[in-house]
Amino acid sequence: MKRMLPKVLDIIKEHKSNDPDVIARNLRIRVHYRLLPKQLKGMLIKTPFTKDIVINSKININQKKVALAHELGHIYLHGGGFNLIEIDLLTDSERKRKEYEANKFAFLLVAHTCMRNSPRMIDSIRNERYLTFNDTVELLNIFERTGCYI
Repeated sequence: MKRMLPKVLDIIKEHKSNDPDVIARNLRIRVHYRLLPKQLKGMLIKTPFTKDIVINSKININQKKVALAHELGHIYLHGGGFNLIEIDLLTDSERKRKEYEANKFAFLLVAHTCMRNSPRMIDSIRNERYLTFNDTVELLNIFERTGCYI
C-alpha cells in the first residue's frame, strides 16, 4: 500500500483542521449521536443523495472523534464506505483491508492532536507504511484513552 500520510495532510490543509467534526461539517455530512449497541462505535449511512454518520452517544469524546475519523476514512478512501449490497459481496480479506485502511486514516488524522505529547505517535506517523492492522487498533485505543480532545 502506498503512503496514506500525504493524502491525510492534504485533507488537513484543505479543511484547515484535523478535527473530524470540522471536516464532516465542511463536507456537509450530517453527524448524529445516538445510542447504539455497545460494540458499535459508529456507522456510515449513505443514499444516492446524502451521507450521514451515526456515532454511539455513550462513548467518550476521544472515542467519538476516532469513530468519526474512521467513517471519514471510508468516505475518502473507499468512495463512501460499504454499500448495503457490497458488504455481502466483500470477501473477509477485502473487508479487513478496508477496515485497516479506515483505521490507519483515522490514526493519521487524529494523531496530530496528540503528537506533541507522544514520541510513539510521532514515530508511528513517520513509519506509517509499516503499521499493521493491530498496530493501528492499538494506537487508536491509546488515543481514545489519552484525553487529547478534553
